[in-house]
Amino acid sequence: SSAPVKLLLGSSGQLWTLTQGRVHYLEDWRKAMLQGDSALAWKHLDLDFADFIALGPHEDLWAINQQGLIHFQEGEKKIYEAEHGLRQRQVRDFLITEDGSAWLATSNGLGVLQDGRLEWYLDGYREWSDLTSLEVAGADEVWVGTRSSGLFKFSRKGVLNYNDSQNPIERHVFEISQGPGGNLWLATHNGL
Repeated sequence: SSAPVKLLLGSSGQLWTLTQGRVHYLEDWRKAMLQGDSALAWKHLDLDFADFIALGPHEDLWAINQQGLIHFQEGEKKIYEAEHGLRQRQVRDFLITEDGSAWLATSNGLGVLQDGRLEWYLDGYREWSDLTSLEVAGADEVWVGTRSSGLFKFSRKGVLNYNDSQNPIERHVFEISQGPGGNLWLATHNGL
């Protein structure tokens, strides 16, 4: 079997994995490990190939694949696609914030799905093309990394560019992670 590319652990004991596009899960990983027969406890999610998975604030699973953005909650599956505003774009990263909003970093814009409606922000602006990564910055705010324009902090109130002369940051941000105390770690061409 292949190594998972993504592991998600819910506080109620669920363990989700994404391996070669397939989503597998354990209802209660602690119980499965105590019984010593975890191979039999793995279940497969009814989902064609997935590119990304994330857990929402209520341990609801979100996934992205060729169908669109998919939300699994309480045994129900909801697919958000073109009719909901999801255009054909290459999704590079996504995250779910505490308010249940799904944020999507795409090859040409930033999308936010909230209350069943997908909105696009700064669509078509050159510096917002080719987004690479997202990280929660605070309530209703996200850090956005780009392939050629560095780091931005976005909220629905506006955008803060961290690439001016007083805050020189590498132009290509591969990945963003927030550490203890709110410090940001950036993976760039020049390292961390």
